[in-house]
Amino acid sequence: MPRDPLPQGTAAPHGTALPADVAADADHAAAPRPRTTHEPEPQTGPVACVLTLYMLFDDDRIAAVPTRFSYDADEPFAVRLAFHTGEYDEAEWVFARELLADGLRGPSGEGDIRLWPSHCPQHGGVLRIALDSPHGSAVLEAVAAEVAQWLEGTHAVVPPGGELSPLPTDEELARLAAG
Repeated sequence: MPRDPLPQGTAAPHGTALPADVAADADHAAAPRPRTTHEPEPQTGPVACVLTLYMLFDDDRIAAVPTRFSYDADEPFAVRLAFHTGEYDEAEWVFARELLADGLRGPSGEGDIRLWPSHCPQHGGVLRIALDSPHGSAVLEAVAAEVAQWLEGTHAVVPPGGELSPLPTDEELARLAAG
């Protein structure tokens, strides 16, 4: 069961002192989170931004993980999250845009990807993202308002429900049939 984020300062939720190297991460998390850096994109092209997510560990440690959120109208049902873990490559997850939207409102998903809203005393509404794979699992946390703002940008490109091109009208079908 996921735990709430660390309270302000360097004490773990149960009053356990954190090791010095972890305390620095906790101090970083208690500080105001960096703002989203939105890339200017045309309304018909990809929508992308980098958000700082926080990975929550079982031993109450946290780590900042810059994550690129991207959406392309050519794949209207999908969102991509690329996690910059400091390794030579990125871990990328692709899942339904609707799943992300649902996760901002309530528990969503099952199996490999689960999302749910939560509350952080310092940062307000957050979105928890739990990922499971054969290589391991992780619980990450994002500022919900930042994710919602990015998601709104994707809706400007392809409105919800507009992922499929509209069916032809009767007039268009008649013109096609006539030749």
